[in-house]
Amino acid sequence: MRHDLVDAHIRQKVLRFLRYRTLTAISQGTRPGAEASIMKLAYAQHLSALTATALSVQGPTATLDGPHLPAQGMWSKRFLHSPSIHIAGGSDEIQRNIVGEQVLGLPHEPSVDRDVPFRDLARGR
Repeated sequence: MRHDLVDAHIRQKVLRFLRYRTLTAISQGTRPGAEASIMKLAYAQHLSALTATALSVQGPTATLDGPHLPAQGMWSKRFLHSPSIHIAGGSDEIQRNIVGEQVLGLPHEPSVDRDVPFRDLARGR
């Protein structure tokens, strides 16, 4: 349990510094680069791990719902919501592609229809 709590603390600190980098880029009039994708990935992983740890601390009580629970059942709700964070705003896989292309310099995925308007794409029947 101690290890999980220390990991949560470290992830929170990393997220804070990633947020500073993003805010600095915005304040200097530039668009945030891949750090926004890295922050989104880190936040999704952090939320999943943090809520799992919180439920582990609560034990069987975490399976219940209601205002009488610790934090009014907030951790159970966040735990159930956390998988959607991996999808919302671009799935983890898309964010990893952005990081790979922009930070690591990996080639773009091949796409023969990159310059074709959506209305002109071939449709399956």
